[in-house]
Amino acid sequence: MIIVTNIRKTCDGCPSQWEGKTSEGQVIFAHYRSGRLRIGIGKTRTGAVNNITYHSIYGSPYDGSLTYQHLKDLTTHLFQWPDTDNNEEEKS
Repeated sequence: MIIVTNIRKTCDGCPSQWEGKTSEGQVIFAHYRSGRLRIGIGKTRTGAVNNITYHSIYGSPYDGSLTYQHLKDLTTHLFQWPDTDNNEEEKS
């Protein structure tokens, strides 16, 4: 299980996109576009983008919007996510 310690949505539109850190200090990058969810982990953002750890086809080829809760629900078998992303905390 990969533990994500913090996460922030970096794109509200299409694609839905998050960046954060794991408990081991790695960068995590999650990207949902064209019905494909890709999550990468690396020492840097570029490394995370290029090192796809998880890939799943979900939705139609035209989908590009995903909520944080849905991201968590789809990947809970591999990742332990924070309860909320930093953007949700800022809105409170």
